[in-house]
Amino acid sequence: MRRGGVLLSGGVDHQVVPVRLWDRMSITSPDVHAGEFPLTEPGARLALGLVDAAFTDVGAAKSGGPRAVPSAGALYPYEFVVIVGDSDESHVLHVDPVRRLVHRLAGGSAARSCERAGLRLPEPGGAVVFVVSRPWLSMRKYGDRGYLYSQLDAAHLATNLLCVSSETGVPAQLRLRFDREPLHDVLGLTGRCRELHSAVVVGPGSGPAPDARWSGRASARPSDLDVTWLELACWDSLGPADGVPEPARNVITGPFVAGGTGARPPGWRQLSLVRASAKEFVPAEVPADVLRRALSAIGTHHATDLRPDPDFHVSLVVRSVAGQPPAVIPLGRDGRVDLDVPPCPDDIAKACMHQDHLRDAAAFVVFHAPRHRVVGPNPRELIFRAGAVGQLLYLGAAEAGLGVTAVGGFDAHRWRRIARLPGDHEVLYLIALGAGHDTGTKWDRAHTAYAHDER
Repeated sequence: MRRGGVLLSGGVDHQVVPVRLWDRMSITSPDVHAGEFPLTEPGARLALGLVDAAFTDVGAAKSGGPRAVPSAGALYPYEFVVIVGDSDESHVLHVDPVRRLVHRLAGGSAARSCERAGLRLPEPGGAVVFVVSRPWLSMRKYGDRGYLYSQLDAAHLATNLLCVSSETGVPAQLRLRFDREPLHDVLGLTGRCRELHSAVVVGPGSGPAPDARWSGRASARPSDLDVTWLELACWDSLGPADGVPEPARNVITGPFVAGGTGARPPGWRQLSLVRASAKEFVPAEVPADVLRRALSAIGTHHATDLRPDPDFHVSLVVRSVAGQPPAVIPLGRDGRVDLDVPPCPDDIAKACMHQDHLRDAAAFVVFHAPRHRVVGPNPRELIFRAGAVGQLLYLGAAEAGLGVTAVGGFDAHRWRRIARLPGDHEVLYLIALGAGHDTGTKWDRAHTAYAHDER
């Protein structure tokens, strides 16, 4: 029997197996001798400086150091594509922040494609930074749930781009409500199992200077040769893409969650470089004012094309906070529920798929929404809000000196009970807060998907 030219069993043509399998196992180095081009265009330099600042400290990626944003399993399942120029002349750049390489694609009318998609190029000196998710990088470890993680991780990154831009005074707008289909070909995404997650329109303005090691290559349009049959099967399992979202009439400035005050901690960029996921929480009460400082970050205002969404809920589960009785507190809404007894460490561990390093967290932030929205045709915006607010919580916790870690592997049924959620609500994401310690083990970083009960 043959499939794809490979002999699977039986038959007599034994030459088929070694030849085809060998070809499939071969890898090819990219053309390092491709024509170079100078990275002098102001929009390109602005975009590269912001990607440097929002994704990783200068040099950290090269040395294996920490990135500026969290990611499930430290997989970072996304890429960057940038459009610079104007309606007369525009260029598409594939940006690799780890290797500090920019590949400029040939051909295509980027400005016209943007207009068809419902996006406008910024003034000369600005750029459109597209965050492109690659679900396979998460799904090959976490299965179907890896798709959720790829969406949340991309939201962390897009939000950090907004934060770093605002700190440096560069105008920035997040766009989610646009038609992605007209952009697939011009951005070099057709047939490559990538999803156009979001667009951050930046500039013009004076942002952080890009690292001096960036270099540019003039490249042919990317092929699908890097897409294996495994990735293609994974991509096909996701089903058809969502429909075109209703375009936004304008961009508004506001919080991602109801009740946000607009306050934000100072020094977004520095906070993103020092933030870290706690390896363990130790049994200790946290001061109420420290928790409030960390939570205040979620009210930060940003310019987006999102509208207030009453179906997006954020609830705080208080376990061990000085002067605060155990309770479930809806943030930005009424409906506080006092708890006679806080959930015990064993209950927390079970609800977090036996991730014991979370059992003594002092509080949890639970993101949830009605099931009909989560399983509806376009849950992208709900998941984005959860990831965006999660990133702001990371930065707020770093400023307040509070331990924090994101939790993607959890038992939703148990959390509905712990957080006293309506029976028809689905849990999107959790953020654990408390007295962090670095001596524990984050099993999520192991090769196996520990939080999915994989052995």
